[in-house]
Amino acid sequence: VDDLLRDAAIAFDEPRIFGALLTQTAVSRAARARAKVVLTGDGGDEAFSGYAWHTPPPAGRDPFAFVSEHTERVMPWFSAGDAATLLEPLRAPGESVYSEQIAVETLLPHDRPWLPGPRRAQRLDLLGFCASTILPKVDRASMAVGLEMRAPLLDRRVIEWGLSRPPVEGEPPKAPLREFLRRRVPQRTLERPKQGFSLRLGDPQVWLKHADRLHAERSRRTHPP
Repeated sequence: VDDLLRDAAIAFDEPRIFGALLTQTAVSRAARARAKVVLTGDGGDEAFSGYAWHTPPPAGRDPFAFVSEHTERVMPWFSAGDAATLLEPLRAPGESVYSEQIAVETLLPHDRPWLPGPRRAQRLDLLGFCASTILPKVDRASMAVGLEMRAPLLDRRVIEWGLSRPPVEGEPPKAPLREFLRRRVPQRTLERPKQGFSLRLGDPQVWLKHADRLHAERSRRTHPP
């Protein structure tokens, strides 16, 4: 755990709210031991509606309310209030306190209220969650160990086809993608249940024992609450 925390801190260089950065650091380190270039599946959920929250509030709701509820679905464990508490020691005099208003306004330019609800959510994920959280996570963790990550599903042609394809009733998410890959990857890969990169904490005591160390870090001493 000590080595993983150190490597992740060096790779990411700034605080992140995404626990998967530790998972991605470990995966990148393991992959680099066997290869220099690997393919990733990033973009598949965004283009083919693979996330559970792609069944959002009804289209036509107020844009602010739609985007606000969407962000809560994507990251229910971390609120704008949590971010405000963490950022308060770094806030310059006269600078605005971080708030839900600021968080939502960051995504509002990407919203298209006239789209159907699921497509609207996919667009927000593609230009928000994927671009600002997932891809930086993958890029920094892989580059830190000299590993090239390529994301073929983010090819513009794949994205445009996936987002323009009308939904088929009863069809599971990413069914066209699975069909394309059927003769190209092992069957066990296609049949494996969906599993994200979110960190599995296991025994909380394993992580809680590092609390004193984190409180003693230079950033904490430089910016006391």
